[in-house]
Amino acid sequence: MLVIIVLALNSFCSFLSLLPLCAKAYPTAIEMGNFLALQPIASMEEVEGGFSAFSVVDRRNVWATGSEGEAFGKQRAVVLHSSDGGLSWKRKLVFPNEHLFGIYFLNARTGWVVGYNGLALRSLNGGKSWIKRPVPTQSTLIKTQFISPKDGWILGMEGELLRTTDGGENWRSYRLKGAGWIGNEFKGWLNSLSFCDGFNGWIAGEHGQAYQSNDGGVTWQTRGKELLRLGWNRTDYDVNFKHVELFPSKLGFMIAEVQGRNNSIAEKPIVVFKTQDCGQTWTVISVLNEHGITGVQFLNEKQIWVAINHGRDLLQSTNGGNTWNKILVPHEVDFPIMYFLDANKGWLVSSVYGFSGTNLYTKDGGNVWTKRKLQYTLGTKRQ
Repeated sequence: MLVIIVLALNSFCSFLSLLPLCAKAYPTAIEMGNFLALQPIASMEEVEGGFSAFSVVDRRNVWATGSEGEAFGKQRAVVLHSSDGGLSWKRKLVFPNEHLFGIYFLNARTGWVVGYNGLALRSLNGGKSWIKRPVPTQSTLIKTQFISPKDGWILGMEGELLRTTDGGENWRSYRLKGAGWIGNEFKGWLNSLSFCDGFNGWIAGEHGQAYQSNDGGVTWQTRGKELLRLGWNRTDYDVNFKHVELFPSKLGFMIAEVQGRNNSIAEKPIVVFKTQDCGQTWTVISVLNEHGITGVQFLNEKQIWVAINHGRDLLQSTNGGNTWNKILVPHEVDFPIMYFLDANKGWLVSSVYGFSGTNLYTKDGGNVWTKRKLQYTLGTKRQ
């Protein structure tokens, strides 16, 4: 299962897309108990808006979240589906005045969407219907992972971790003490979550936050300073652990970006860490003189993509992070988000104008990019 990780969450929230209102009808989510259905309301001739996160089920079947609405005005969060590898999209759910930040499909039938104010939705029928699941938090939820139909976690950006062992029927809440606001001091947001099995997992975050759990997420050890010494051997850097990815084989990776405490450029801006024992020990395998990570995607243990230069260029590894190829993107996309369907086919889409504007598509691993406008359908069928 390929899950696209969107790292520029704070930047995206500040640039939600524009939407001219017109006179047709489009669906919005209404709640019937905990069941979410669609109801037509006033809509538009043309939809503007952009994407926020992706979950790739297979080469043709892709799910996404995004936003429609007026910049700095009323906004609508949307859940979208593509059955042709991202060429066209159909809107499945709309939430007025909401923000959705994460989407995760364990398989073709079971999916989760999470967002602002503790919002968590589950589908067990391939997105035909969604159930709003109660969770014990009002935090902003950003990431989801399931290692089986029963065992899963949801991460909140301010340090909340939710765990289920019954497929999301019930959740328990755990708190990481070093994240978010502590009194009047801001400790940084969390970025990424990954477990290799039901016990061993890691969480990555800003300002040197890296946490390890050996008991399924009940307790966490702080290990950021250890990784900072391993990667840079100094303490005057501010490290942002952007992404962690653990595999069932116990192989895993952590990708971090660093700058000086006064926003100066570090001499080793990006460091790639590798573990072969599910995070018990780490080594540095790559040091890259690049900046501005906005996205990371692991197709498998060998093939890795990293969006750099604020999404305007890409780094690709085909050997598990040992060596990297820099790919220069020839056209600019506004606030781009990257996702790949396989080793060759991939997209750079706009988080602001992706629904109606120009996006970029490659079918040869990033050597050639073509401009594409997506077909965006207002799904008016009741869900």
